[in-house]
Amino acid sequence: MITLTYADHVAHIERQVTLLRSLLASDADLTATVPTCPDWTLEELVRHVGGALRWAALLVSERATGNIPDERVPLLDGPAERGDAAALDAWFGESGRLLAEALRAAGPDTPVWSWYQDHTAGFWARRMCNELAVHRADAALAAGRPYEVAPEVAADTVEEWLEIV
Repeated sequence: MITLTYADHVAHIERQVTLLRSLLASDADLTATVPTCPDWTLEELVRHVGGALRWAALLVSERATGNIPDERVPLLDGPAERGDAAALDAWFGESGRLLAEALRAAGPDTPVWSWYQDHTAGFWARRMCNELAVHRADAALAAGRPYEVAPEVAADTVEEWLEIV
């Protein structure tokens, strides 16, 4: 069993967001197809991940007792202008910041709705850390860039997946 703490998950969320943002700042082609998600471009992938971060941030910050529908999540779909790497980067950075702030304010045991059996902010810290790790790999593949992840995050991602499927 992996023993990443809540604080570890939040720190890795921030690290993963920073690393994905550095990929966006490297003049990556936002129209590139994501090989592991062939229906998405790199931009669509980043919008998906950023939207998920914002949704989770709202769930945690509101201490939600039920699902929050997409239409309630501010800027869920990203900046209005498509193809603007700077706007996408700023929006994605804000998405990560919102989640990290919400998680830090809540603490690991705060009750928060989830689609899984664990209904705490701790679930969302782990889930979003691992979501970022996987989709950052997708983004690196689309951009033709190298990918590395902390071994403990890689192991936790696999362990979590085996628990929830």
